Amino acid sequence: MQAVLLEGKTYIHKSNIKRIGGKWQPDALGWVVPLINSPKALELASTHNLKYSIIDVDPEDLETPTGERLRAIRQTRINKRASNMRTKADKLEREATDKQAKMNAYHGDISFFSQPANANSSFSKYRSRICESWFKGCGLQVEADNLREQADDLTAHPAVIKGDKKNKDVVKRQEIDKKLKLGDQVLTLIYGAGLVVKINPKTVRIKIYRTSNTLIVDKIYIEQIIPVEEK
Repeated sequence: MQAVLLEGKTYIHKSNIKRIGGKWQPDALGWVVPLINSPKALELASTHNLKYSIIDVDPEDLETPTGERLRAIRQTRINKRASNMRTKADKLEREATDKQAKMNAYHGDISFFSQPANANSSFSKYRSRICESWFKGCGLQVEADNLREQADDLTAHPAVIKGDKKNKDVVKRQEIDKKLKLGDQVLTLIYGAGLVVKINPKTVRIKIYRTSNTLIVDKIYIEQIIPVEEK
């Protein structure tokens, strides 16, 4: 199928483009708009000096992404952002190396750093310049290291979509159900240790040892089970 592609400085006009059904298309670096809204798209393009063209698209390009397709899109964005951060870190590290090179050449030369010199002498000014450059290089290296840490943190956490937490909770309850029995001792995340006195579909009734109170606790908050036969 065909759609309108709007390219150019679209960021400040994205709200108006969305109102006519526009969807961002990263591969094309532009917005695709349903062909039925082409008159409005052409008006936007003419008013704001955007590039207007007709292209072939997949039907899903004009749909709001959901489910695994949405996860894939978000993961691509995460990966791209992390890649950009690492590229910038590499550039900063090269700059840091350049700024520290002259100072590093005098590594171990105690006389260079300890030699008395008049503050206005060319030697003193040269030494001050390379020391200042070295410290700037240290700052750039810190920036590079921080960017790499941020990139690693980004990629360490996969993209999530609506329903992930609910599904994760369901899986944990199912795992708890495989092991849990009346009379078991459990360690809970919030209330500490207690004795299981009743098991419900999503929760358990636990007699908390610390307070002697009986509380209803969601199974997802159970951290450890001590089976009754192991007491």
